[in-house]
Amino acid sequence: MEKLRVLEGAELLSNEIWQIVMRWGEFARNSVGQQVVRSADSIGANIAESLGRYHYGEKVNFLYYTRGSLFETKYWLNQCHSRSLIDTNTYTKFAAQLEIIGKQLNALVKTTKQARNSGQAIKENQATYQINQTKHLIIPSEELVWLGSLPQYPIPNIQLPPKERIHGTSS
Repeated sequence: MEKLRVLEGAELLSNEIWQIVMRWGEFARNSVGQQVVRSADSIGANIAESLGRYHYGEKVNFLYYTRGSLFETKYWLNQCHSRSLIDTNTYTKFAAQLEIIGKQLNALVKTTKQARNSGQAIKENQATYQINQTKHLIIPSEELVWLGSLPQYPIPNIQLPPKERIHGTSS
């Protein structure tokens, strides 16, 4: 359960940062904005990647990468605040969220190490993935209907030369 709370907190934070950065001017978005969004997104991404690892050592390494991304996000939020891109209330709110995520992350590292030391086997949970196909298409599906009318060409059977000819020797 700890894993879910920390990942949900990271997702919430990165989405809130995204919403704010998207309102900035072009220069701020392309400089500080991209950096803070990438580092905040990386917090959740590294947690998610740690969950997909089979070996405890790899899990812990990705959680350490997460910690690095958390501190990088703190740095960029400091820059955003000092450059008046976010107000003090927003800055304080994000700092508090990062503190909670940091504590949850430390707890997750601790429990992962304890599980490793106890000899507990890692079991893969049954994953269910749901993607709204039409929501994520770059090109709307109705614009791709014509692809079904293209002729179907068979793949030719290509014969490769004998191995000796490839290496320049003959028998």
